[in-house]
Amino acid sequence: DQDSIASIELYNSTIFSNSAKAIRTGGTIGGAILNGANYSATAFITLTNITISSNSSDDYAGAIFNTSSNESYANVKLNNVTLVNNMALNEGGGIYNNNDSNGLAHISMQNSIVANNQSNTFQDCFNEEGNFISLGYNLVGENTGCPVLPSDFVTNDPTKDFNLQLDNNGGDTLTHALIYNGQAIDSGHDSTCAEIDQRGIQR
Repeated sequence: DQDSIASIELYNSTIFSNSAKAIRTGGTIGGAILNGANYSATAFITLTNITISSNSSDDYAGAIFNTSSNESYANVKLNNVTLVNNMALNEGGGIYNNNDSNGLAHISMQNSIVANNQSNTFQDCFNEEGNFISLGYNLVGENTGCPVLPSDFVTNDPTKDFNLQLDNNGGDTLTHALIYNGQAIDSGHDSTCAEIDQRGIQR
């Protein structure tokens, strides 16, 4: 509704093997999460200690599609998120941020992994006139559209940094194990990382 506010906070969970498929003619968006706002509305999603893996879309955004239009605000925050192995047929195999018709689509990510996603172009991240920023200490795929700061790490071979297999590595949810001596080991920022990881283990 106009001027309404919707907010979701998700912790310590795994979202995997979901798909967005077209039933009729037309595209689909957001294989795992679709966050959208229109007509002066506001939509917030905060993800902490989350794994988003092996989701797909027949069109855009294999994992997350964030969109705003008509003076609305759509905001997604990622902290300690592993977003890998997702697929879209078009742009944004991992994340697609879309700003349309005077809206504000904003995504920020920190202490997160966004890599090894697949699409025709911009495999991991695609930003379409929105505000897509890194707050640092991320591991992202090489030349795949994600924002990068000097404190971020770039991988050209994800198999050296994390296990591509989603598995039981402890705790109540499936996760991707980090590879010993990989770039993601001890690479988060102490002041912004969640003290307990997704498995319930002290960092």
